[in-house]
Amino acid sequence: MLTDYLIFRGRPMAFLKKPACPTGCINSFFSYKIPKIPIIALLILTCLGSLCGLRGQSNYEAVTYGNGQFIAIASDGKVITSGDGVNWSAADAPSGSWQDIVYGNNLYVVVGSNSAMSSPDGVTWTTATPPSGGWSAVVYNNGLYTASAASGPNYVMTSPDGATWTARTPAYTWPHDDLAFGNIGGTDRYVAVCELGRGWIASDPTGTWSQINPGAIVDIRAITFGNGKFVWLQWGGSGTVYAGVSTNGTNFSAYSMGMINNWNSLVYGNGNYVAVASGGTNTRAAYSADGQSWSYGSGVEANSWQSVAFGNNTFVAVANSGTNRLMYSTDGIT
Repeated sequence: MLTDYLIFRGRPMAFLKKPACPTGCINSFFSYKIPKIPIIALLILTCLGSLCGLRGQSNYEAVTYGNGQFIAIASDGKVITSGDGVNWSAADAPSGSWQDIVYGNNLYVVVGSNSAMSSPDGVTWTTATPPSGGWSAVVYNNGLYTASAASGPNYVMTSPDGATWTARTPAYTWPHDDLAFGNIGGTDRYVAVCELGRGWIASDPTGTWSQINPGAIVDIRAITFGNGKFVWLQWGGSGTVYAGVSTNGTNFSAYSMGMINNWNSLVYGNGNYVAVASGGTNTRAAYSADGQSWSYGSGVEANSWQSVAFGNNTFVAVANSGTNRLMYSTDGIT
């Protein structure tokens, strides 16, 4: 029988039945997962789970998977890593208004407002001084990191190493809220989306960017690429809300999805596109097999979910508010 432990004034207390998950624990889409924690003498813990006493209430802004582990970054510089999305270890990084993280070429790269940093292992971090901008998204492809910004004065930048960044010329100086990369039929496609209802594409992010119609002139702040498609979801709105799908990154079709939430992040894995929301009155997770027809997940706490990642057959999402600020799912549904 799996037994969970609570350390009270240095003495272990075993529960034959799991108690309710309090502040700081990880939950799954349907139920809480409370992993066994080691006995630590002379320490009073106020919660259960592998994050107890570590990073239970940090404001997590982004999560990614790479090199066999998940890594999440908080705005206060706290970093947590996990191989399975359940058991986590903590580290420290420089604080900043961090917004996104990517892994590529043996390096984790993080961007934020007027800032960037990188690490080979998620433990030792080196800061960089990028061009000014409210950097909100970063992707990696073929030796090049590309970041986009939700506010200026710069809106696109690239780096070969995560340390030296060069501002690039955008198609238009509007917000580039999120960015996705995909290779379709041997052609590279970078697609950025905008809260003002526009999109931008490039085959070479160091060169010319072109404006596109994303299929609907609505607020878009989340896009991903997977299974040969770019998929975006509308942020907020009322009445008819949309999802957009493209098989070439240039021509998008919009579909009524009927799910009003502040959809903040998207990822593809295990046959499903999975989204999380930072606000709204409905369940703040959703899934779709084709990017067109969407269904709500279940049991998701009403937190401000900022980012979702997929790896090791597991989805992990992080939030910057709420009681339980990490959740995981093996299918993106439950």
